[in-house]
Amino acid sequence: MNSFWTKLYYSTKTRCENPAHRLYGVLFNPMENTVNQYFNKISTSFTFSAKEKDAETGFSYFGSRYYSSDLSIWLSVDPMSDKYPSTSPYAYCRNNPIILMDPNGEEVIVSGSGSEDVKTQINNMTSKNFKVSLGSDGKMTYSGKAKTKTDKFVKNAIDRSDITINIDAENDKKSFTSKTDGKQYDYKKEDDGIICTGAYGGSEYANGHATSYQYVDPNRSAKLDKKVGDNVAGGYMLHEFAEGYYSADIALGNKKGDPISVGSNYNEAHNKANSISGGNWTHSTEYMTLPNGKKVQSYNGLRRSPISDF
Repeated sequence: MNSFWTKLYYSTKTRCENPAHRLYGVLFNPMENTVNQYFNKISTSFTFSAKEKDAETGFSYFGSRYYSSDLSIWLSVDPMSDKYPSTSPYAYCRNNPIILMDPNGEEVIVSGSGSEDVKTQINNMTSKNFKVSLGSDGKMTYSGKAKTKTDKFVKNAIDRSDITINIDAENDKKSFTSKTDGKQYDYKKEDDGIICTGAYGGSEYANGHATSYQYVDPNRSAKLDKKVGDNVAGGYMLHEFAEGYYSADIALGNKKGDPISVGSNYNEAHNKANSISGGNWTHSTEYMTLPNGKKVQSYNGLRRSPISDF
């Protein structure tokens, strides 16, 4: 949370100092009147909470909101302030920065016994320099530079301050309990006997903010990834992540939630998620041509549908 004061001494006895930051990020420099005279002064735009300070405004940029370390507050209202009516919508970390942190100002929340599997499978789909992490409260954050299509999509989903994506992950379950109506639903079983790896859980809308619910089975997702010929587990999990994102995005555009019992937005959310990672499968018989011109069967089994480049 806090930076620290660094003193470097050289053989010439020249000293350079790196400004520190107090609890809420306000600049603290005990050598303020003298430190600027040293040509070795360290300068960086990354200061409070390792976020970059905007050169024009002097505020710290957290990805979705700007923070003023002089005032020790956010400069815009918390998009989820209706969840915490007893806390100021401008307060940083509910005025408890020693215990709490707010890395971006919004939420992607993963819960359930399979939450770590969700993180692992999403990371299997991102590039090696961009990875997601889960806090003890299930909130998803990211680190690294987003380069690929998948990286940028995941980053944007986490950065969105006007949506919350709830992913409930439990392994080897044939049913789940909806958080919107409290009823139990079975995962859909297709005609070929395959049980779906996830389920659309509907969405809610209030005060310019949309919340979606997605239910997933990481073990079943990984097994289906293998069945369709993927080298690593994660393709179907990425689809569920994307479906949850588009579920909230559609509700936000409609300014209306979509209860799971209705599910009228499902087809749109599912089809949009297919553009990120195919969420269906199809039986495929594939052939290859030998050097002598003869065609032989090379594959007979399931393939992801539609084909995804992740």
